[in-house]
Amino acid sequence: MYENMYKNEQGFVMISALAIVALLLALAGAAMIMSELGHLSLSSEKRYQLANWAAEYAVYDGVNYAVEYAACPPNKSGTVGTGFNQANYIYYSVAAADYCFIHGKGSIGNGSVVKTLVVPKTAAWGGMVTRGGTINLQGNAAAIAGCDTSDTSSCGIMPGVISGSELGGNYGTTATTTCAANPVGGLVGSPPMLIDPSLGDLFARYFDVTDTDSDGVFWDDLQNTLSAKFGIDAAGLTSDGTDAACQFTCTTATSCTITLPASCDNKKAYIACTGSCSPSATNLLLQGSLNNKTIVSDGHIYIDSNMANTNVFSNNITLDLTNETVAGGTAGSTLYAAGTITAAGNGGRNIGTASDPLIILAGNSFAAGGSGNSTLCGLIATNGTGMEITGSYEIKGALINNSTSALLNNTGNADIKFNMGILKEVYAQFGNPFKRPTCGGGNINSTIQNTKLTVY
Repeated sequence: MYENMYKNEQGFVMISALAIVALLLALAGAAMIMSELGHLSLSSEKRYQLANWAAEYAVYDGVNYAVEYAACPPNKSGTVGTGFNQANYIYYSVAAADYCFIHGKGSIGNGSVVKTLVVPKTAAWGGMVTRGGTINLQGNAAAIAGCDTSDTSSCGIMPGVISGSELGGNYGTTATTTCAANPVGGLVGSPPMLIDPSLGDLFARYFDVTDTDSDGVFWDDLQNTLSAKFGIDAAGLTSDGTDAACQFTCTTATSCTITLPASCDNKKAYIACTGSCSPSATNLLLQGSLNNKTIVSDGHIYIDSNMANTNVFSNNITLDLTNETVAGGTAGSTLYAAGTITAAGNGGRNIGTASDPLIILAGNSFAAGGSGNSTLCGLIATNGTGMEITGSYEIKGALINNSTSALLNNTGNADIKFNMGILKEVYAQFGNPFKRPTCGGGNINSTIQNTKLTVY
């Protein structure tokens, strides 16, 4: 009997031992599984973090492009990180009115993270925008201000001057939180001067043009866009398809009087400068009907009569403000010169109004002088170096200079005042290729804070 009991106890111990071994094996297996799951969890978390990092890089790189060029970025892909910490990214954008929708994706292995941003297509605006150079404000009341009391927009106070580099010259600076009808002399704004090293070609920033020849220069691309818009050759200053009755020729060395008939209204008129006619020395004095036309000439157009709803393309243009008033009109007016545009005279007449502004484009320089108080409403954009103001002018809108060595000499008491309401009116009348102006200053932080971020 005792022998059987001993055998039974041996069997029980063996069964217990086997059970304990099985339990230990199970625990070991569970530990291994838990360890593997933990490793997988850590690896998954790492992949997520890397993919998330790549997705953030993608959308922020797209935002940086939108801020720098005031345009939606092109599609782009690449990698971030190195070795085992490397992830892929890709983004694309879709333009919608004044916004860019940017879709960015970061991925590593089979995992990916997608983020989207809606970014305002902003461009930096101020009283004057230049890529660098020198400003001399020598008149006692000469000022460049980031606001205008007559501005109907809600932009507030913008920088007086935005520059791609520090500016030399003679000027004072005044930071302000209020807008004065008669600003103190110097650079006035919030801040008075903003340095933005990201500034590139300003025609790409403020006009909807494409660098078709990939030379990094956009003035010629703007010429091409203007040519298509108005049916002329802005670079060669010729016009095809002009009625015979609207074609004129000057061959003398001093001046020619060109009388434009009303029959040329709503048509193109071409004035050729040949023979002894000089694009710099011969004045082509326009008379007759100067409304509702597109005038093209390879000479020097001289205007001393009232004009509205008329686009002028010439080598050089002079506006004699002794007797004339120039208005943009409901269809807008464009003054384009391959060389210089000059406003002169002693009458104190105005160029444009707040409701009928102009857009002035000069391949070289802009100058304004004479006695009397004149107001110029619109956008002035120059591609050359020099800008000379000797009279008492009030320029409302904005002044853009695309040179890295600009030279603005203001020896009069002229005020240049940023006015978004006028710029919006320029856009309403002129439209493409001028980009829709917005109050945004091109600041990356403010752009991101006003966007929607989605992760999934």
